[in-house]
Amino acid sequence: MKEYLKHAIEFLNAHADELDMLWTVNSWSMYRSFCRRNGLVLNSGATRFVICGKDFVVKIDNRHRMRRYSKFGGCYTEYKNWQMVQDDGMSYLFAAVNRIKAGHHFYYVMPSIKPIDDEYRDLWDSDLVTVEESEYLMDNFCDLHCGNYGVDDEGNIKIFDYSLTCEYFARYH
Repeated sequence: MKEYLKHAIEFLNAHADELDMLWTVNSWSMYRSFCRRNGLVLNSGATRFVICGKDFVVKIDNRHRMRRYSKFGGCYTEYKNWQMVQDDGMSYLFAAVNRIKAGHHFYYVMPSIKPIDDEYRDLWDSDLVTVEESEYLMDNFCDLHCGNYGVDDEGNIKIFDYSLTCEYFARYH
């Protein structure tokens, strides 16, 4: 088992009861307080809370915002997309998503990825990916920007926010 996954499972099991309560309340400020008490960082996007540990992240759907922004997909959609990129032989470009049950809910765990600092460096307009990889990404994903990819511990490009496929977006747009 990968080290980050072991750490994430230990974290989820140790805090399962409190995370269950947070899941029910679904409040950004309460997640933030929880993270501060436990030495973690909370990030969030349009539809998800992201609890950042030292070498892992735990993604949780923000159910209130999911109702309004359902076209962006959520954690389970990203998990299904992980299965798709594995089937397509492109998983090496993406951070792995692990679906883990702790307490009464599923949580979605990824390794920590360091974002690329250059906000103007597009995946498909650079030396970061090949032409074939770029075409695959452009054909399948429509929310790839500098805030959604970075590098792993070995310096490999990894996309860490890929819940929005072009097919999914077309269905709800």
